[in-house]
Amino acid sequence: MTDRSAIKIGGEMKWMKTVVVGSVIVLAGCQPGTKTEAGRVEDQTGKEIDKVDENTGQTGHYLAATGQESFGLDVCNELTKEWIGEKTGLIIGETKDFSNNSGTGCEYYPSDNPEQYVTVVVSYLEAENQKKGQEFLGRSLIADPRIPMDHFIAVQEDGQTVNGVYLVLDPKKFVRVDRSSTKVIDDQGIVNLGVEVAKFIKPVSN
Repeated sequence: MTDRSAIKIGGEMKWMKTVVVGSVIVLAGCQPGTKTEAGRVEDQTGKEIDKVDENTGQTGHYLAATGQESFGLDVCNELTKEWIGEKTGLIIGETKDFSNNSGTGCEYYPSDNPEQYVTVVVSYLEAENQKKGQEFLGRSLIADPRIPMDHFIAVQEDGQTVNGVYLVLDPKKFVRVDRSSTKVIDDQGIVNLGVEVAKFIKPVSN
């Protein structure tokens, strides 16, 4: 049913295969992990490295840059409209908080197209169930090597239209980078934004 031909978005893509199941499981309720101390630790050789918070997936670099231990407490202020505009080339005129009982998020509305929006949503749901649900709907899951963290990109049956970029912080916490329609930003653009959001959350060490 699904066209499995590979597509190229912002570089070489690799297929990610999962088992298709007959139902989509959605867990309701906000279930943030318990915060632990983030900072610097030494590895077995004595080299100082970033400590990764196993509950949030964040490193000491993130704490130093943002003053908080976990991404997603206030998305509109963490990823400002100016930052989104710089990364997408859009002029964002308005933002709206998009939070519910399963997470937090922000919608970004371009000044010249105020009926459409780009969105970044942090969900406290099972990432694996999202994969299964996307495949059940006939979508393919691919990866972008530029994204420095666990992730998947859902692509519709036409093999081109991106349905969302999912950045997995924890088995029960992920960030979805999405849009209201292809009229606000194209497939290349939404994947590129997913790459930038991933780098913001988990900086790449030089």
